[in-house]
Amino acid sequence: MTQTAGYIPNIKVFRLTGMDIIRGFSDEEANRLPNGNDISEERIDNRAYLANFKFEPRYFINDALMAGVFYDAGRVFVNRVDLGDLRDSVGVTFKIITPVGTLDFDYGIKLLRERNKDGSLEDPGRFHVSIGFF
Repeated sequence: MTQTAGYIPNIKVFRLTGMDIIRGFSDEEANRLPNGNDISEERIDNRAYLANFKFEPRYFINDALMAGVFYDAGRVFVNRVDLGDLRDSVGVTFKIITPVGTLDFDYGIKLLRERNKDGSLEDPGRFHVSIGFF
């Protein structure tokens, strides 16, 4: 087996998952490269990049409840970054403050839906629930 200088194994490539997710997108949709392939399907011989931007003004309803709106953008890239290819969404969030962090209920709507590999259009949005992040 030949080894390439700079090769990054698929298991070590950055992915937008967990708290880095772009709300409104599934993990598979957020980790799709501009060419349509999942980042795990690409052989990375040089560089891999991850971009993730979030803007979320929050409003306190009372001491234990928050509501807000958000804008999320991000994508994974191989060898070059083009911020014009970011996946982005807008949505609403409702947070309950608990002793272990906030319990978050978010609904994100994609600003530009792409086609899946089977030719179908992506879902318009997605509901996310998480706990433990402020």
